[in-house]
Amino acid sequence: MSPFVCELIDAKLKDVEKSNTNSAIKRIATSSLSCLGYNSWAFACENPDSIIGTSHLSTGIPFQWFAMYLAKRYQNIDPIVTHCRRFEEPILWDAVNGWDAADDNVRDFMRNIHAIGFGSGMAIPLRSPSGAKGMLSLVNAKPLADLRESYLENMESARAIGMAVYSAVERIRLK
Repeated sequence: MSPFVCELIDAKLKDVEKSNTNSAIKRIATSSLSCLGYNSWAFACENPDSIIGTSHLSTGIPFQWFAMYLAKRYQNIDPIVTHCRRFEEPILWDAVNGWDAADDNVRDFMRNIHAIGFGSGMAIPLRSPSGAKGMLSLVNAKPLADLRESYLENMESARAIGMAVYSAVERIRLK
């Protein structure tokens, strides 16, 4: 990544620290992640005050996907979310390859991710200072084979953006 992009992201992260609304956080996160080449993303974290137990922000992910996700109760079987709850290291995934041994409901989940136009992603587990769990998930239409290097190259910058978003969302929630 070029020094200019690093400086740009650093400046944007300072703006996140000053943000007082979720819409401002989302706008800055969208701009920051776009600098890395990612236009579709979702951030989620535990929120005991929410009806569904989480807070989330996203860009580039169809509302229909979220509606299906909740209707089919995918939050209970999503292998990407499960990984981020259990482990600290990011996961790179492909919507088509690598799921042959998974349960039928997980294969159905991955088929539906692919059907809405996502071919791969990188999900980064996030932990707040209080220990609460969250994640930043970047998704793309291309398969993992085409994007693996990009995901790996941008992993730490994406994690920094995710942590800045998490800190700001938590700060606002606790006000």
